[in-house]
Amino acid sequence: MPQYQVSKKFRSKIHGPYPAKKIRHYFLLGRIRSTDEVSSDGGRTWEPLSQVPELVPDELLGKKQMFRNAS
Repeated sequence: MPQYQVSKKFRSKIHGPYPAKKIRHYFLLGRIRSTDEVSSDGGRTWEPLSQVPELVPDELLGKKQMFRNAS
């Protein structure tokens, strides 16, 4: 599994690389936001964390699914 670097928009700092498991944990703790950008190629390309499904915690994916089913 790849390692990811994280770019925190409000501080303009790059952190990592971290394994996906640690990023999911930090996301649940609120240390990383869905709008923070991640890179798996050493910082050449970046995308919002929310666009990388393997980085979104299962707990949050389940909530999204529940809301979809309720409508």
